[in-house]
Amino acid sequence: MDSSYGYWRPDGTFILLITIPELKKLKGKKIRTTLPNIAGTVTAKVGAYNDSTNRVQLLNIKSDRTGTNYGDLSYLPEEISGLQVLDGAEGGTSPGTQDCTVTGGKGAHIHSGTATVYDGVTVDYTVHECEIEAKPKILGIPTGGNFKLTRSKNRLDATWPEAGGLTRYVFSIWVQNKALWAEVEHQHRVYNFPSGWKWKRTGGGKTKIGSWAKLKI
Repeated sequence: MDSSYGYWRPDGTFILLITIPELKKLKGKKIRTTLPNIAGTVTAKVGAYNDSTNRVQLLNIKSDRTGTNYGDLSYLPEEISGLQVLDGAEGGTSPGTQDCTVTGGKGAHIHSGTATVYDGVTVDYTVHECEIEAKPKILGIPTGGNFKLTRSKNRLDATWPEAGGLTRYVFSIWVQNKALWAEVEHQHRVYNFPSGWKWKRTGGGKTKIGSWAKLKI
């Protein structure tokens, strides 16, 4: 679970919190959640968020355990935890599934594969809705890098020196417009008088690994 959406209790329970921008996006949608004054989970429809009071209105709150209808009540965002989106309307998710843009985490698996970025440099990748994991290799040997692209960090860079310290690979991987891109530069260290040592590009390539409409990064 992405810790940016909540916190861990000492007993190992993860308490999921929702950000105000994400909460506002849920207006009009049906959710399942837990609330501080009602035992067990409840279903409710998300109402308007009040910027002045920092409270959101939950409508037609109904206990999953007893069936009791508690009507309409307002809550602070931090009082809403373990949220699951049930509404299949535009911007929501299909019934019974979780929206990773709201709950955090990887989201549903979309695709896995291997792509060649440059001569001898490949990337094994796994695409989820809200996270892409990429493992680059040089001549089939893992570089030791395990890159994770997320909604909050959609670009990563690395440098891999070769033996002798006079050559290196500069690697970048990023997401742009729901597409995954990667680029490699092979560089040599050369001496330019009078400025001194500099890195000079001697090869490389850029490739679009793929694009996915369901990607939420």
